[in-house]
Parts: sequence; structure tokens; C-alpha cells
Amino acid sequence: MALAQGADIQKVTANSIVGVISDFNAIVVNQAHSKVQYHSGNVPHFSGSGTSTGGNFTNPAALPANQLAANSQSTMTAIGDDIITASSLWSSMLTITRYLVKIRKFTSTWIHAQPASPVTVNTVTGWAVFNTAFPAVPTGTVTVDSHTKNWTRHGNTSITLSPTQTISSGDDAAAANMNTAINNCYKAWVDSCYNANKLTYTYYTCHSNCHSNWGDARGRR
Repeated sequence: MALAQGADIQKVTANSIVGVISDFNAIVVNQAHSKVQYHSGNVPHFSGSGTSTGGNFTNPAALPANQLAANSQSTMTAIGDDIITASSLWSSMLTITRYLVKIRKFTSTWIHAQPASPVTVNTVTGWAVFNTAFPAVPTGTVTVDSHTKNWTRHGNTSITLSPTQTISSGDDAAAANMNTAINNCYKAWVDSCYNANKLTYTYYTCHSNCHSNWGDARGRR
């Protein structure tokens, strides 16, 4: 429910929140997390198989495990039980909004080296909760006649969300400005993480009759 014009914005108790806090959690945090399909507890997998010396590849993970994080939500509850100032409220909103950069769109493609030429086995696209430290993907040299694999990753891993601020330090937190600020926070995430800055992963594997090394020097990070 949007805040009423002219309403005071006050936190009642440590576990009872009203007004802007409830709206922020519902409009920004809950909506962003509602888009999540994958996380460390639900890893995406490719569909398909590829023959290889030393064991076939069957429905492998579509993202390296070290790229994902838990689907935990941060909500705006841990602020003092006082009249909420614009500065303290905006600070909490900005911190939580920026934490949402962990929810990103991705595309992952599996390429398997066949005797004649590499083939695309499967592609998975979706939204996942990423480890914002973005450790390097597992790498290796895809070698001739061996059960070897390699990952590459491309995309911006250093996004900072900067929603337009409509409330100012030292001012009263007017309801109209707060409603706009909340929507600006959600829009900042949508524009930078949902509709843009897709992460692209490629998984390379080798057929049992690979004729050359390949897929081991393609812009990995």
C-alpha cells in the first residue's frame, strides 16, 4: 500500500514496521527476489550429453558452483525505534538496494568438441543469485582425447546501483518523496541487473576423438 500524503513515517517497535519500510520491502526487495530462479541451493543444469574419453558428460551444471550464493533476503528492519529521518532511511534503502546486484541475468552455453567441429549442446538463460565477489571460473586446457573441460565468463561484475535520491539529509521524510525514492530503487536494479548487464558463461568440453586442443584461451576471467 502506498504511503498516504501527509502521513508521518515512524517505526513503532523493533519487529513492527509501517509505512515506507513495509513498502520498500514489498516493492524493492520482494519483487527483485521474486525473479530468482537459481542460487547455491538450486544450481541450473544443461540438458544433454557428450561422449568423452574417461567418462561422458551428462546434464552438467550450467554454472560453476563458486559463482552462486544463497537466496537470502535483506529487509529494512534494523533501524532505531525513533522518528525516521530522511538521511537514516535513505542510507538503509541504498545499502539494501545495492546488495541486490547479486541478482543478475545470465546465459550459459555448453560447447562440445565433436570429431568434425564443435557443436552447441545446450543453452540455459535465467536469473540467479551470484556470489558478488565473482571468483574466477574454473579453468583448464581442453586437450586431445581426454575428459577435460574449461569455463569462461564475460560481463560486468562491478555494478554499483545509484538510484535517484528524492529525499535529503536533514529534511522530513515526506510521503510523496518516499514513494518516488522507493520506485527509483527498484528501477535502478531493473535497469542495471534485470534488463541489462547480462553475464555470459561458456562451458567447453572435449569429445573422445578431439583432434586438437581448443576452448582454453577464450577470454576467461
